[in-house]
Amino acid sequence: MKKFPCTKCGECCKHVHGVKKLDRGDGTCKFLTAENLCGIYENRPAVCNIEKTWANKGRPDKAKYFLYSAMVCNALQVDAGIGEEFRIIL
Repeated sequence: MKKFPCTKCGECCKHVHGVKKLDRGDGTCKFLTAENLCGIYENRPAVCNIEKTWANKGRPDKAKYFLYSAMVCNALQVDAGIGEEFRIIL
């Protein structure tokens, strides 16, 4: 698996509490658009890029790292009441 299969639900972007360059003051990323897309996707910081975050962690087992990340994404979606069509399946 080369890229993390983001389903663009926007939920992770609503949990950036305290990240000074991203948090608009309510825990939501100030670059999240009304369409739940990243307004700076091509230039987003490494913390917003699962592949770069994986590489910055010393390259642990990629499949396990993606699986853990998918579990976190799916849990955020469940908590927010987002439909199953957005779940990440690896």
